[in-house]
Amino acid sequence: MTLKERKRHTEWFLDFAGRCCAADEAACGCGLNARQREISAGLPLERARAAHRASGSGELDFRPDVVKKVGARSILAAQDFENMSLKVEHTFYVLDNALELARAVPDAFPDMERVCFLAALYHDIGRFPQYMRYATFQDAQSVNHGFLGSKIMGGPGPLREETPFVRGLARAAVCLHNKFTLPRALPPALSLVTGILRDADKLDIFRVVSAYTRPGGKRNSVVTKNLEDEPMRWTPGFVDAVLSRRPANARSARYLNDFCLLLCSWIPTFNIPHSRTILLQSGLVRTILADLPDAPEMDAVRRTVEAALQW
Repeated sequence: MTLKERKRHTEWFLDFAGRCCAADEAACGCGLNARQREISAGLPLERARAAHRASGSGELDFRPDVVKKVGARSILAAQDFENMSLKVEHTFYVLDNALELARAVPDAFPDMERVCFLAALYHDIGRFPQYMRYATFQDAQSVNHGFLGSKIMGGPGPLREETPFVRGLARAAVCLHNKFTLPRALPPALSLVTGILRDADKLDIFRVVSAYTRPGGKRNSVVTKNLEDEPMRWTPGFVDAVLSRRPANARSARYLNDFCLLLCSWIPTFNIPHSRTILLQSGLVRTILADLPDAPEMDAVRRTVEAALQW
């Protein structure tokens, strides 16, 4: 993929995110069916519209130089803008991770790096209309952001210029990237790209979550899903999941420690061996382990995670 092609896709992504930040109905409603639009809360969208009407500033400004700054002149409320900006920042960390992982895979198929670039860049594009419509990033309370993102990718935009193979593979990976478990017997190319994308996504979630779960640190209820901030409490099932080397179910989380244990449970499930190297080099997992409570159960978690990192 040429630098010019990457720039075109990146600008389209930022333009879409910027239009959502500017409460553009066409972008915020993109991919939602009539029923979803009818039941959506529309809280950030309505707040942004009200703020814009009150300002009397005329038409909304969607100029590229504005959206390249991720809505520097956004009319969103401060917390809403922070939440949307986190997803833009997350996207580019995931993109870097995905490209590094793709280059670490031997015997890749033709165009794999191109597909990984597109899948990573667009993997969370559904998050922007999701948040503007529902004021949450929780799929269970709104809409499946992976499926929504795949629908957006099938609409007007630079993906139309890609070959059917590349476009279809990238869309399918985005649709699958947030599944708890993947379907069996996926085509080899789709299995590889989806595995890279899932690892790249999870690697950056360590960065995002660790910023909001540290004892005495900053909090953001949208990121931490309104989990209880009880430093000495956790759900036993999350410890069991880590010790048995299986992924924990996020829907059972109650405490911030559960979120940290959830991340630890992902490590043995990485699809690409190089993912463990990236995680080790970041130092994030050891920060998370150090912040867990001082208890025998957590000592067992630390030993299990350290062994999984070396596996």
